[in-house]
Amino acid sequence: MMDFETALDPGCEMYAHDIAADKSLTGEVTAAIDLSVDRMKDLLRRNAFDSNAGMLHALCRIGQLLEMKNRLTGEKTDLEYLLCDDNECLFYVAGFIGDPAGVSDVNGTPLRVGDTVMCQAGSETYEQMIILGATGCSALSQDWLEGKRAVFRTDCAESDIAAAQRYSYPSIGRRSCLKDYHAGRERQQARKRPRRLPREER
Repeated sequence: MMDFETALDPGCEMYAHDIAADKSLTGEVTAAIDLSVDRMKDLLRRNAFDSNAGMLHALCRIGQLLEMKNRLTGEKTDLEYLLCDDNECLFYVAGFIGDPAGVSDVNGTPLRVGDTVMCQAGSETYEQMIILGATGCSALSQDWLEGKRAVFRTDCAESDIAAAQRYSYPSIGRRSCLKDYHAGRERQQARKRPRRLPREER
């Protein structure tokens, strides 16, 4: 995590306004940032990291890239994702909120990561959240959704993590790449600050 600040060195911040003033250059830079973010997301979807530290570093990198983009555009773009425990001391990204999940409900409505569907089991109904498994595919297959007569209920913007933890995924949480990045910066800056030793009593 030592290099999170590289591209956002305070000495470079004074040039952000100059770049933002040139719309054509800004477009090229933001397009390059978007491409880098997409590539990093693809690695995370495929669970391509061998350690929690590597995965978290990649998520912080995405946050850093989004911070750079926001400084250029004046926007507040963020990426939220679902973090899941694989029950073997490792975590994986169970999808980025709002990304296509590659499955649909019984009415043909395409489902996205974070959407909630209502399922049927006999005479009972219950909710399930759409997430990706460790292989990057929907944890609920198309056959399973059709067998449970799954119907789209709420949009990913209203992702009910509490319901997901209660009914199906107890070890899942919703997180933000920007918050991960800023937390990483704070930890790094805290390590750089000199530690004050208590004064010896005389």
